[in-house]
Amino acid sequence: MAASFVALVVLGADLLGYSNQLNNAKNQYAKKNYSEAFAEISGMEIKEDDMELYNKYHVMAMVSVELEAYESLMSQEFYDMALDCLVRTVGRAEKYRADAENYGCIQELNELELKAETILSETFDVSREEALEFYSYRNKKEYSTALAKVLKELGLEKVTE
Repeated sequence: MAASFVALVVLGADLLGYSNQLNNAKNQYAKKNYSEAFAEISGMEIKEDDMELYNKYHVMAMVSVELEAYESLMSQEFYDMALDCLVRTVGRAEKYRADAENYGCIQELNELELKAETILSETFDVSREEALEFYSYRNKKEYSTALAKVLKELGLEKVTE
């Protein structure tokens, strides 16, 4: 009898912990803190019923983390790395577009992409098409040269090591 009670307590605690983490993730997502939402559930053993939610949070985190990094890098005047993050934001948005459609987060993805596109255009004079072209480069030297050219034309040549 005591063993049954202990098992029930352990099971209840597991369910409560799972539910709390899932609710925390949902709250972060509602606040548009997509990478934090995914961090809340990353590493958890996800129930089959919650896999779509997990995948949705993963897709959004993969895109939003780059935009978050841009903001930090730009504030430190690491222009090359900041530009790289914006290019990856747009590239990842395109890469995960079909998944976002499937998981019902296409509107959120489009908002992130539009924000990145606006910054690219206004700050770096780079269009969405140019960003996607840069993102498609598989040769690191070609990619770095293209970004360096953009920065040089704007007088933002400060490059991080």
